[in-house]
Amino acid sequence: MKMETLQIAPKAYLTTQDLKVLLVGNKIQLDCGHTATPGHNLSNTIIIYSEGGGRIKTCCHDCGY
Repeated sequence: MKMETLQIAPKAYLTTQDLKVLLVGNKIQLDCGHTATPGHNLSNTIIIYSEGGGRIKTCCHDCGY
């Protein structure tokens, strides 16, 4: 499966809508080992943690709470 790069005009930050466009319809492997498909009715909830220094961690709602 070939992943296409979505081109978004450079901004100081991404909006929530920009993030939705990037994620919806893509199956995502989270750091907790579960998967999520944003935009799907039965998808896991994605939690994104910023750990500082440009590092992020992802997990689902079952593992994150």
